[in-house]
Amino acid sequence: MAEHHDGHSYYILLPILAGTCWGMAGIFVRELAKAGLDNPTIVFTRTSVCALLTFLYILLADRRRKPPGPGPKNRRSSAPEDRPRSLLYMKPADLPYAAAIAVFGSVLLMIAYNIAAIRLSLSLAAILLCTAPAFVLLISAALFHEKITRRKVLCMIVAFIGCAMLSGIFGGGLQWSSFGLLMGLAAALCNSIYIIMSKAIATKGYHSFTISFWSALFASVILAFFIDWHALAAYLAGSPFSSSIFLLVQSVCTSLLPSIAYIIAMRHVEAGRTAILQSGAEPTAAFVAGLLIYREIPTAFGLAGMIITIIALMVLAGDRSS
Repeated sequence: MAEHHDGHSYYILLPILAGTCWGMAGIFVRELAKAGLDNPTIVFTRTSVCALLTFLYILLADRRRKPPGPGPKNRRSSAPEDRPRSLLYMKPADLPYAAAIAVFGSVLLMIAYNIAAIRLSLSLAAILLCTAPAFVLLISAALFHEKITRRKVLCMIVAFIGCAMLSGIFGGGLQWSSFGLLMGLAAALCNSIYIIMSKAIATKGYHSFTISFWSALFASVILAFFIDWHALAAYLAGSPFSSSIFLLVQSVCTSLLPSIAYIIAMRHVEAGRTAILQSGAEPTAAFVAGLLIYREIPTAFGLAGMIITIIALMVLAGDRSS
């Protein structure tokens, strides 16, 4: 699959697509949790299947990219240095970027957010995660010299308010603790580091599937030490075909597709804008999924929050000044 770099208007939709996919992850989490899988095991099923799918794609892509075998008169023309390098290849010096994406984007983010979800109200934990764009704007300005414009800041604030209304944080009766708040902010910081590392490696010229493979592989290796193998085996043994299809769909929708979209977006869209678009789209998608699938009827306040968030994303997506 070739990656084209012409145009700009369509790339601004990619972080929204990624956020929408990640926002739908709750559907799969609920179903797998009902089947007895814990959070590390669920995340492992996403990353391991994603690593396998990208590996198979790369094998097929490498096969198509290989030049025809040399004939008897031109054997010297097929020297190893003339052959295209495998999409699996990543410079050893760049592997730490992929490892950082795995560590901060999958492992530490999951640990910090789960602790926050236990110590805090779920709505408060979710809204703390939405503070990640603030970290991204500051770090991107320092590392990538991206401008912190008034439009970006305003859209970020409006989207944050909309997300807060979506989460129900203004409903009162919130559970909180100092340690829980710290872990919620740590989750947001991990998410921002994941975004920054994605930006850094996306600009190095690797194919998006190369980056996705290595980050998914690193995450799977780390998570393999924490998962419940017996629960996973029991889940697969119960209904091998349907369970495998469900895990396949989960990985494509919540890992492969959003990670590819996010990596490509990072090549064409500023990290700050990408973070705001993704962070606004994610809770909105979760809100809509809860309404359509689980009949979670929204309050008027929550519906207004969704509208506010969507408006902020539309304004930022339509901005051509940066």
